[in-house]
Amino acid sequence: MVCQQANHPLSRKFSELDNQSHPVPKQELRMVGSGLAIIRAEPSLTYTSLFLKREMDKWDAQNNRIVQVTKDMAEKIYYMAQYLRRKGPIQSKEMFVASAKDVVSSCQTVTQFVRVIADHSLNEHSREDLCLILEKILTTTNQLTIISSVNALTPGSKSSDEILVKNAQNLLQIILQGVRAAETACIKGLRQPEPNSDGAEAAALCFQWKKNLQIHRAQQISNPETDDLGLRKTSLHPVAPSLAPSIKMQETFK
Repeated sequence: MVCQQANHPLSRKFSELDNQSHPVPKQELRMVGSGLAIIRAEPSLTYTSLFLKREMDKWDAQNNRIVQVTKDMAEKIYYMAQYLRRKGPIQSKEMFVASAKDVVSSCQTVTQFVRVIADHSLNEHSREDLCLILEKILTTTNQLTIISSVNALTPGSKSSDEILVKNAQNLLQIILQGVRAAETACIKGLRQPEPNSDGAEAAALCFQWKKNLQIHRAQQISNPETDDLGLRKTSLHPVAPSLAPSIKMQETFK
């Protein structure tokens, strides 16, 4: 199945996908009328970028091109957020815009990965979710391309720079949704691609991860309470292998 890029019948699912990977807004106490009220405020761009970067640093990029590319995107976006405060390695507007364009370019690798998994997924629900995410990736990528081009031709302003960073962050969060959805599709089953085809490498990554997960589960079932030396485990639920660890946004960041 080839994903449709426009007029997708499942657009109603966008809202539920949007809620999967955004930071939990901070809460602030403010005077409203005669009393205090809790106001939910959006996390700062610097907070979001730093949190995403530190979460990416936990991923194992060895022999995993998708993780390598995603970590590189997170690092670039973090430096872009630093630029807003006149910090970090980005020292000019030209470098700032170039970083945004690099993020768009890097995104193509992950987009191809998600598309391959969607095309080879045996589960209809997983395929539909991946196609929705692909549509969101393409839309956000186009927006980021347009905004970066306009930003390059106009005098620098804080608001326009913030919009550029926000769009880059949105793109990265959608990418994370795509990787997690690909992991789910892998669990539910993939059709074997043709040898040496464009999808062979992406499918091989998923098949190897699924094999590792099956081994992990078999080990847990065969001896759930003791380790290889017969000693009782301090935790009966060690972390299972994952294409990409799920990210839980925190309300505060230190």
